[in-house]
Amino acid sequence: PDKEAKGAAEMFFREMEYLLFRFCGMSKDLLFSVEIDATSQHQPSLTTASDASIPVLLFRSLCESSPTNSAAGCFVFQRSLLGLVRIWVATSVGSCNNTSSNADPTESSTMACAALDALCAIFDCHGHALAQANIIMSKLFSEFFLPSVECESLGAMRYQLLATFIYACLLSSGRDQNLPIQNASNVSRIMQFLDNVYPSVIVKMIEDEDHAGIQMCTAFRMYLLAEHRNATKEEAKARKKNMHELIVGTRSDKHRASLSRSLVPGLSISTKKLIENAKLLCSKVEVLKEVLPRLLLQSSRSSLHFFITKVCQSEVNISDFLREKVGQHVLKTLVWELGGDDPGEDDEEEM
Repeated sequence: PDKEAKGAAEMFFREMEYLLFRFCGMSKDLLFSVEIDATSQHQPSLTTASDASIPVLLFRSLCESSPTNSAAGCFVFQRSLLGLVRIWVATSVGSCNNTSSNADPTESSTMACAALDALCAIFDCHGHALAQANIIMSKLFSEFFLPSVECESLGAMRYQLLATFIYACLLSSGRDQNLPIQNASNVSRIMQFLDNVYPSVIVKMIEDEDHAGIQMCTAFRMYLLAEHRNATKEEAKARKKNMHELIVGTRSDKHRASLSRSLVPGLSISTKKLIENAKLLCSKVEVLKEVLPRLLLQSSRSSLHFFITKVCQSEVNISDFLREKVGQHVLKTLVWELGGDDPGEDDEEEM
């Protein structure tokens, strides 16, 4: 029954997205379920600003009303959440990079604000939202990383949007709303959140053999480290000068403008170096504890082969990892997983 209900939900989204494209002017770049032929006779009708806001209102309503105690309800919630994120990112970037003579940057900006307001309301008012977001975290991150960054300024904007999403929606506690998001303490909290979710995100990307996504995860963390370093320097200078107000990032933004195009906005780094840093990230004990049990439990060895050869560049030995770093944890997880029990149940009884 759940499979049939999920199939019906997928058909519903396909039909809904076509109608949003045809009658509300929703860009084909925002569609998940429907591929529109550029030469199709069914091109979108001329729309008003109120028509353009319909997708945001619709996805928000679906998130707020979807019962997440069923597979179909979870699918509808997750799919609608991804729709809101895609609209927010596309309209935020588009309002600053729209070269079309027919484009209305004000309309894009209005839609971006409406989408962000909807996302914040969903996470503020619905306790299940964060749990559902955790299930699709790798897909959420990919919405901010894709498409490939054409220039450094747009790359920086996408990373800023992801940092804002984490800060405003996913950090349930620990943030200081009296300080700007660029404040060193808030950037540090965002990095702590990343360290907690990256293992599961990277596992999913390895299973999908998404090396580009893993590199972008690495690049985003490097970007945050640079932001934290710059913010700390600026705040130290402000304290030294007894300044009462501080705008973080002014000096560092000027420095970034002088840099050549880079895969990590604000940092001059080669593709080779980024791949090396991605390998180091995936070799962290916290990541290995999540990755290895999942890969070893799969009947196919394709994901494990991808992890060893592509992500780790054939420079690691799984047996060494097991002996030196995470062997006991991996073995325990495998035993409990195969036995159908929770590996955390015995933690307090270990000698």
